[in-house]
Amino acid sequence: MAERRVQSTVRAGDVVYVGPAASPQFSAGNGFRFRAIRTHHWTTSWEGWAWLDGYQLNAAGDAVERRSIYVDLMRLPPAALPPKLQR
Repeated sequence: MAERRVQSTVRAGDVVYVGPAASPQFSAGNGFRFRAIRTHHWTTSWEGWAWLDGYQLNAAGDAVERRSIYVDLMRLPPAALPPKLQR
């Protein structure tokens, strides 16, 4: 089996889409956009997975809930922000 090494590409301020591919715990529903504020570099039992702290965003890009989530970093695609929030 090939060893999977992942460097976190999720940095503070990044917005990613969290859905079923990111973790089985998000298999119900349509997923959500998440603005990261911290990636924890704790040793975990799953290579390439990490705990992220951040905010779940609503459709307008506003933070609606602070969360800590455990996800597969390789399966977190960037999420587009609403046009008014893009720089």
